[in-house]
Amino acid sequence: MKFKPTREQLLCILVGFFFALILFLKQDRGTVTELKRPGYGEEAKVYELIVKDENGRDTEVSLTVSGMAYSEERLREIYPEIAGMIPELIKGENESLSHVTRPLNLIFGTEMYPGISIKYKSGDPTVLGSDGKIGELTDYDEHPLYLSVTLSNGGYEETYDFPVTVIRDDGAASPKSFMERISDMAGEIDTLTISDDTYILPIELDGQRLRFKYKTDLSPLIMIALGVAAAVMLMLKPREDEKKRKKERENELLLDYSELVSKLLIYIGAGLTIRNAFERIGGEGDGRALYEEINILNRNLSNAIPEGEAYMQFARSCGPRCYIRLASILEQNRKTGDSSVIAALELEMEEAFEQRKNTAKRLGEEAGTKLLLPLMISLVTVMVIVVIPAIMKMN
Repeated sequence: MKFKPTREQLLCILVGFFFALILFLKQDRGTVTELKRPGYGEEAKVYELIVKDENGRDTEVSLTVSGMAYSEERLREIYPEIAGMIPELIKGENESLSHVTRPLNLIFGTEMYPGISIKYKSGDPTVLGSDGKIGELTDYDEHPLYLSVTLSNGGYEETYDFPVTVIRDDGAASPKSFMERISDMAGEIDTLTISDDTYILPIELDGQRLRFKYKTDLSPLIMIALGVAAAVMLMLKPREDEKKRKKERENELLLDYSELVSKLLIYIGAGLTIRNAFERIGGEGDGRALYEEINILNRNLSNAIPEGEAYMQFARSCGPRCYIRLASILEQNRKTGDSSVIAALELEMEEAFEQRKNTAKRLGEEAGTKLLLPLMISLVTVMVIVVIPAIMKMN
């Protein structure tokens, strides 16, 4: 059988190729010349890039760009200014560092100069700890000492000693690979440009020109595969729709069977023949599958097809076994007369109503099961909306 794709399938494939082309062009032309450096005091950021040499080889590299840092000349100006503010900033509830009776309120950085860390070292940890807490004072009322404060940023640091008087207060080997050489050179550039707001990527290594671009997890082939997959799904859709229609028709016939038996029992009990009863029932049709099949049965009877054969064709066309059983009852009545058909139809009606009840119960359970998937999708969507922003905020 020759396969001929539909317009919808061709459209899916073309859309897949279109997005694949866009992704390919973006990857090919998306040359990166500079990277954004994190601000003062911020953590280093790792960029996943692909570097291409003159031979066209692509190599994945991870470049770490440190946060901005002050130049040494600038730090020589900043450190004395911060040191001048330290005694007032860390005295806490004390009058001054020359009269310390309560723990110091040590700070480890300033908002004015982010990225500069402050460390402390006490000259006598038994009297004043490096965390600013006062130790046990037993021998003297006053305990003079020096508190060393070290200011650092990057590799440059300076230490200042502040006199503090604590007063007792009874009340208180092998060659490096290409990726390793790239990383080494990137580290050198990161150190040299630590005070700049951008990180300029190297354009050459060992005489080879380099081109960087952002690494992406998507491949053009994935877009093409998605387009082909959508086309295949569209090809299978008519078959699934046909199966669904057949299933719905079968359920409809099962639900209407009890109504058919009930009407036959009423009309035959009123004195009509089986043939006339079917003609009367067919005239009451409302477009449901059962009445369409009854009208076909009436046309077959009008075309001089034997009743027994027409009833069996009607049962086989309907499908469910209960209709085969009804056709057998009608055929038996045609051979033996109308004496026993009323009793047989009464028994059949009881079974038909029981079957209708079971069918309705099964359809209700299936409907409940089908609702689980939308409910799960809604739950996952809500969780994603709530959790992802929380995770991003934590990061």
